[in-house]
Amino acid sequence: CLVQMDETDQLFNLRLGEIFRSTGHVPPEHLLSFTYPAATDVNLAWLFQIAIALAHRAAGIPGTVLLKTGFVLATWAMLFRVAVRRGAHPALAALALALAAWSAEPRFVERPHLVTFLGVALLLLALERAEASRPRLLWLLVPAGLLWANANSCFFLAPAILLLYAAGAWMDG
Repeated sequence: CLVQMDETDQLFNLRLGEIFRSTGHVPPEHLLSFTYPAATDVNLAWLFQIAIALAHRAAGIPGTVLLKTGFVLATWAMLFRVAVRRGAHPALAALALALAAWSAEPRFVERPHLVTFLGVALLLLALERAEASRPRLLWLLVPAGLLWANANSCFFLAPAILLLYAAGAWMDG
């Protein structure tokens, strides 16, 4: 399941990553649009596109698959750690995460949302560690958030999750 690719998205992200890498800046227009190439387009995934282009340049398609697999494995490892630390039995946590991976499998493609998967997992791990009186990991959210915000537009989920967490903590007293 981790070697499937959506070729159109793969080529799109690779091409934009190569453009950014070679020019040294993120162009303000949608360069790959054949209907209106001069249209203003704020690219909120430029960092991921550069990373995928570098992985492709280093090792071809296997390099992009390895990068994608690294994102997925790191995400699921963090989620497993959070579940076990919150009291889940390791076997049940592994089963629940295996079912989650099976249902999410169509989303395991070389796309910027992989950064959001990892960002949400890191956020949950940081919150869990803060609850355990070890809030140092919360400081990692600042540089991680900067990377996340430049690699995927779904960064808005981070403050939303933090607000929901704070509301739940407030309701718990």
